[in-house]
Amino acid sequence: MFKPKILTSILFLKKMSDITAVRSWDKDESKKQIPSGVVVYEINGPMFFAATDKFLEIPKNSDIRVMILRASNMPILDCTAVKNIENLFKECKREGIKLIISHINKQPLEIMKRNGLYDIISEENFCPNIDMAISRANELL
Repeated sequence: MFKPKILTSILFLKKMSDITAVRSWDKDESKKQIPSGVVVYEINGPMFFAATDKFLEIPKNSDIRVMILRASNMPILDCTAVKNIENLFKECKREGIKLIISHINKQPLEIMKRNGLYDIISEENFCPNIDMAISRANELL
């Protein structure tokens, strides 16, 4: 039988993973002018080991040349999620896709720096807002 604290912890993790979502911006519905060849994914919620199944895969056979991860609604990131982002970066690189991260909060940024992912992606591909991320994407096209 589970002890109450263990059960509470499991339920909390389930709840947190349920509120985490990764969704693609629809270019037709976006208020921003998304260039052709650029895709924007928005991460909503904490990215941690219990939510790693929410992470995205690069669409195959597409004309994507730049991927922007908008992370303004991602309050926390753990080492498992860092590994997933690193794997995404490697897959992007194999496919010739540049990765840009926009709106990253303090805690996730610190975790990325500590784990070396910040240096791997490179400073110029971290943008403080979506407008600068789109501008950076245009430079990379």
